[in-house]
Parts: sequence; structure tokens; C-alpha cells
Amino acid sequence: MSKLLLALVMARALDPSDLGTYGLVVAVLSIGVVMVGLELYTQANRDMVPLGPSQRARMIRDQFAFYLVTYLLAGVGIAVAVVLDLLAFTTGVIVLLLLVLDHLAQELFRVLVYLSRTDWANIVFFFRAGAWAFVVAAAFALVPDMQSLGTVFGLWAAGAAIAVALALYGLRDLPWREALRSSTSRSWMRRSLIAALPFMISAAAALVAVYGDRLFIDAFAGREAVGIYTLFSGFALAVPSLVTAMVSHQFLPRVVRAMDQGWPAAIGVLRQFALANLAVTGMGIACALILVHPALWIIGREEYSVNVTLFFWLVPAMSLRALSDVPAAALYGVRADRMLLGTNLLSVFTALICNALLVPIHGATGAAYATLAASLVLLASQALFGYLALKRLRSGGIAGKITAPHP
Repeated sequence: MSKLLLALVMARALDPSDLGTYGLVVAVLSIGVVMVGLELYTQANRDMVPLGPSQRARMIRDQFAFYLVTYLLAGVGIAVAVVLDLLAFTTGVIVLLLLVLDHLAQELFRVLVYLSRTDWANIVFFFRAGAWAFVVAAAFALVPDMQSLGTVFGLWAAGAAIAVALALYGLRDLPWREALRSSTSRSWMRRSLIAALPFMISAAAALVAVYGDRLFIDAFAGREAVGIYTLFSGFALAVPSLVTAMVSHQFLPRVVRAMDQGWPAAIGVLRQFALANLAVTGMGIACALILVHPALWIIGREEYSVNVTLFFWLVPAMSLRALSDVPAAALYGVRADRMLLGTNLLSVFTALICNALLVPIHGATGAAYATLAASLVLLASQALFGYLALKRLRSGGIAGKITAPHP
């Protein structure tokens, strides 16, 4: 809801080209967050499920020590870009600050979810993804001089920083003194990084499939077209975001635990996941379709109204991506990492090829076609491989045990 409000107020107050710049920054940061995290959480959180408080604290300590190194490398990369005049100094500072704070907030949120501290996780998620957008809306409405991208980026950073502080407070009862006195497990880091590599490639591929279209639009149709596309894709992305927040993050730890218990428990949890996913996806689609025309009336810009067909292509595309969370969780639970990697790469190749062919001809509408095609490929391939993996689990061909506990 907050991101919808943010898109609404930005579209009303700023030029489409400014919204296009914001959309490109979001795309770069979304991919950057994966690159600095390297999806290490996929292995760390999976290993964390059966551990006691002391081992969990040590694992979290090791995980974030690794992130510190990647943040330093990201800072070096951004500094080089500034020196080479590829990036303005102020822009580099903003990108690095948002990258670090947003990634920290995201990873701490995931830790809280896997530790079943859902109340704290929901609070952290609200401040990271929601509260600051309401403040932006209020600032734009009450102080016209604050209607700028600088205000948006500054309040985004503030929201992420508050989320980090709240997450740390929510984890305060873990035995941190004992964890900090113990030595860092470099062998676990190395082993987990190797295990997480397919997830990093998969996640980067998925984000390229979702956000890479903006780069094609910017190249072939211009920054204003990126802004128009950003508005409607932001509306449509509310559907998978709602599913992730309300359903997927809550069910993924349950799926992992159920896989350890065998077929009956696994299929029971996956059935509940699928029903909840369908219900929330349907609710999201209904709300999006009902609210889009009133939203365009509030924005009051003809540039958006005449391109509303983009929205009706993007909603089913993003909804299919939300539905794919269920077979993806099944593959993750049985450790079918290569299958996850293969399906995401297939989806991104579909997106890149379709964007390259369609955007030069159809502009932003071609990008919407490409997104729909990529989402169809993702859901179909993950459903197929998920079915095959569960069939092996039922026959006893997959041992869903935790095999690499933290030392």
C-alpha cells in the first residue's frame, strides 16, 4: 500500500522523467542488494532452523561479518566509478548509503522471520518498506519545496536506518557476548558461499527479468517512457509484494521444516501455502483493478492515462510471478538448487530476448509483453520441476535433512 501511495504522489508532483530516474535507481539498487548479499542468507537461514540460541548468534555474527567485506568492496567500486566520472560524487554517496542500509534491513528482517519473531519482523518490514513512503507523501503535500527526488532518497535512507535499529533491538536477547568472543568460522562462510552461489545467480536473474526492461526502455524510448512504465509496474508489483509480505516469508521456514519431516508434512504445508498465495494474489489483483482508474484521476496527467493498457499487461505478469513462490519454495525446501537456478535463467533469457525484439518496435508496451512472457516461463518451469522434486521426495529419493550445520 505504501509503495502505491509513493508512486501516486511522485507521479502527481514530479515530471515523468524524474519518476523514470527514480525507477532506474530502484532497478540498480534491487540488483545491487543481491550482489552485496550474494544470497548468503539462503544457506545461513536454512542451517539456522534446527540450532540453539548460541549457535544462531554465532551464525548471524559470521553472516554479517561477511557482509561488511562486501560493503567495503561495493564502496571501492562506487569510488572508482566516481573517479572515472561515470558517477557524480553525490549520487555515489546516495547509492552506497541506500545500498548498505536497505540490505542490512532486509537481512535482519529475514533473520527475524527464520527465528519466528514475526511481530518484530512485521514492524521492521513496515519501517523498511512502508513508513517512510507515508512521510514522503506528507512532505510533498505540506511542503511544496520538498517535492524532489532528494526528499525521496533521504527519507528512504531514514526508514531503512530505523528498521535496522528496531531489528537489532528485536534480537537483543541472543547470547551476543558469547558469540562475539568466539572465533569466526571461515570454513562455514566458504561452504555457505559456495552453496549460496546458485541462489545468487537465480536472484540476480529474477531481478534482471523484473527490472532490466527499464534499461531497454531508457535506451529505445527515453526517460519519460521509463517514468510511465515505472508507475504502472509499481502498481502491478504491489501484488507480489503483498504476497511476499503476507504469505511467502511466513511459509518458507515452515516448508523447510516440513521437508525434514517427510512427504505428508511437506504436502500439507505446501497446500496451505498455495491456498494462501492464491487468496492473497486474487485480493491483490482485485484491489489493483479497482483502484487504477481513481489513481489516474488523482494524478491528473494525460501521459499516464493514455498508456493505461501497460497496467493491464503488467498485472497478470506480476501475479504469475507471485504464484511461482509456491513451486519455488518446494524446490528450495528439497535443495533442488540447480533447478531453481535453471528456471530463473530460463526466465531472464526469455525477458532479455523479448525485450530486445519488442521494445524497439512497441516501446514500453513491448517491455510489458516481455515481462508477461518471462513470468509465464518462470511459473511453468518451476511448477514442472517442483512436481518432479516432490515426486522424488514421496518415493524417498530426496533426504530433506539439514546437512551442513554451523560449527
